[in-house]
Amino acid sequence: MSKQKIFSLVAVAAIVGTVVSPLIASAATDESVVTANVGSVLSISSADTATISVTPDGDGEIGTANDTVTVNSNAPAGYDVTIASSDSTNAMTRTGGGSLAATSSTALDLNSWGYSLDAGTTYAGVPVTGAATNISSPAGPSTGVGDVLTVTYGVNVDTSVPTGMYTESVTYTATAKP
Repeated sequence: MSKQKIFSLVAVAAIVGTVVSPLIASAATDESVVTANVGSVLSISSADTATISVTPDGDGEIGTANDTVTVNSNAPAGYDVTIASSDSTNAMTRTGGGSLAATSSTALDLNSWGYSLDAGTTYAGVPVTGAATNISSPAGPSTGVGDVLTVTYGVNVDTSVPTGMYTESVTYTATAKP
């Protein structure tokens, strides 16, 4: 074979290779899995103080104040909120002596105190620590700004109750549902 024929064959092969090469090339693919690990969120906050001002009379006078409890949670099954006294008693006490017992009726007993979840229509006594009561149990995550629960505290006092500041600390606990 002559050099010219070899050169011509090489030239034709180069041209055919250049033209056909894009048609012969194949695509290669791969995939990646993108994972976002979203951490759990559970927080609870309250207004920290609910101050009730009341002037008693002979038949009993009811005074109320609200506490606002906000829960943020992304637990898919929701969460529970409980309430309990922060100590082993649930009486409001006055420095220098005197106390108001936790109510034992939904009508707020005379010379007692309690909490309400329906703006003061019905009351319950705050349980002692270790015996917390569930006060909210949503079945899903909270809204973007958190779920707000209003707890109304009330006292019903007559003139036999000595003047002064009566206090009791209350603990709210939020627990994610499994």
